[in-house]
Amino acid sequence: MSTTSAAPPRPRLTQVEKRAVTLAAAGWSNDQIARQLRSPPGKVTRLLSGLSETYGTGESRPALIRAALADRLVVLPAPGRPAPHFTDPELLLGRAIAHQTGPHDVTASAHVDQLTDPVAQTGRLVGKARARNATHLVALLDAWDLLDPEHHEGDPR
Repeated sequence: MSTTSAAPPRPRLTQVEKRAVTLAAAGWSNDQIARQLRSPPGKVTRLLSGLSETYGTGESRPALIRAALADRLVVLPAPGRPAPHFTDPELLLGRAIAHQTGPHDVTASAHVDQLTDPVAQTGRLVGKARARNATHLVALLDAWDLLDPEHHEGDPR
């Protein structure tokens, strides 16, 4: 008798879900996605919330995008520019944003100094990457292959 359990099946996304996740990964708001899909904003919210529930990513859109990208449910175009040089603490913060489901989890995972403002640190990282928001940052870090710490020497993780 085996004690290991099979991984849960990957969800299959409809074309509308793929488009919504792709636009969310590009940093679009629910209202912008709804206009693009010609759908009510509430439907987009329910669609993305349902996917978050499926993946167990809570209310974290960056974590949802990371999960969808990791499962290759969506594939984004290359960013068209090289990654800026990120310090090890910046990469740690970016990875924490991608993998954690809430702000307190991000702070703990990234070992962010409690005396500093994690929102401001995230904002600086978003600006450095020239991302639209934290969700877009995660998509860029994934495209630049910076979310896997095993690929990068000297990473503190």
